[in-house]
Amino acid sequence: MGPAGAGRPPEDLPPGCLRVLVVRDTGGRPVPDGWDLGIRWGGGEVPPRDRPWRGWLAVSDARALFAAAEIRAREGRFAALEESIAAGGLDVELDASVVICTHRPVEPLAEAVLSAVRQELEGGSHEVVLVNNRPGDPVLDAAIGEILERAEAERPGILRVVHCPVAGLSHARNTGVAMARGAVLLFLDDDAVAPPRWVDTAVGLFRDHPETGVIGGHIRLVPPEPRPEVLQPGWERYWSQFLTGHEAYTEVENWWEYPWGASWCARRSVLLEIGGFRCRYGRVGNDFSGGEEVIAAVLAARLGHRIAVAPELEVEHRVVPERYTWEHVRRTIVAGTLVNYQAQRDLYLPLWEGPASTLRRLLSPSVDRTVGADTLVARLRHWYYRKVAWTRLLRSQLGDRRGRRKQRCTGNLA
Repeated sequence: MGPAGAGRPPEDLPPGCLRVLVVRDTGGRPVPDGWDLGIRWGGGEVPPRDRPWRGWLAVSDARALFAAAEIRAREGRFAALEESIAAGGLDVELDASVVICTHRPVEPLAEAVLSAVRQELEGGSHEVVLVNNRPGDPVLDAAIGEILERAEAERPGILRVVHCPVAGLSHARNTGVAMARGAVLLFLDDDAVAPPRWVDTAVGLFRDHPETGVIGGHIRLVPPEPRPEVLQPGWERYWSQFLTGHEAYTEVENWWEYPWGASWCARRSVLLEIGGFRCRYGRVGNDFSGGEEVIAAVLAARLGHRIAVAPELEVEHRVVPERYTWEHVRRTIVAGTLVNYQAQRDLYLPLWEGPASTLRRLLSPSVDRTVGADTLVARLRHWYYRKVAWTRLLRSQLGDRRGRRKQRCTGNLA
């Protein structure tokens, strides 16, 4: 942020920061070159734009000031993606790009990034794009700096670090899509480790199946030792384990079979065709949202692309011990229930049940066997579904129904 009357933008800002010029009096001058945003503090008249999409903003308080800066930051992320979409995805230089997004200096981060850097390709080329979704955090910046040094020592030029100052996994992934130079994009979680032939296998599968737009691999949870008490048999999926009955590449037709999570790959051209990941979905910080990969696959399928699962693209998911808690299970169950309903409401998924069916589940004296009830621990999980997830789901469904009826009464809904 520049002081009042500043004419030259600072040159020593960390990557990803906005150069915002804030003044009390514009003096009738246009926004000087080099600034990302010009704001007149205190409101009032501002000079007309001297060129398209460039002019002063007037704000009256600090809340409006930071809102304007955030809008500009988001616009910058979308602009990069829009430029790639306008280019038709033709600006590819490599066979593949591995995209890893992080907002925290987790212990497995270095291992995840280096597993992507050390990939073995037969006659192909790849890069690793590490998206820093929290630029300016000194601990995370230091961790990424050390990883970059190690990667440069082993495989110079493979790892690139880009910055996305707008919080949210979908924003970070879209930044990776815009900046990547590979024809195939492989998304690896910051706490997952890929085997040496992971990229080569994915590139080969897309080459052998030209009509396929999205391929997901298996995700195998590697729990810490000793095994946490909360990690009950069959509960691995609450920490993103994704293991199917498929033994080889298999195309899937139903949305509930679509891949998600730590090993998810797509053609860059397909992601550009659907406009990237939907930022209404996906984790923001440490919340428990998600669903962006499934919705991307749904949109790709609507455009005629095949969706597949390939067990040979298996990665190891090394969740930090702090996440093995009962609260994690509860929040995962609730978030999954509400995200699925949101996707139905947004017409990405079919609306297969309404308030009546949810109410029947809540009032039923019998235990729903789909969530298990054979042990005390399983009954606790059922409590999470019945008394927390389904109750909140019913509240959302009834609220939406009241909203639609109100719109009909006021003539705002046909």
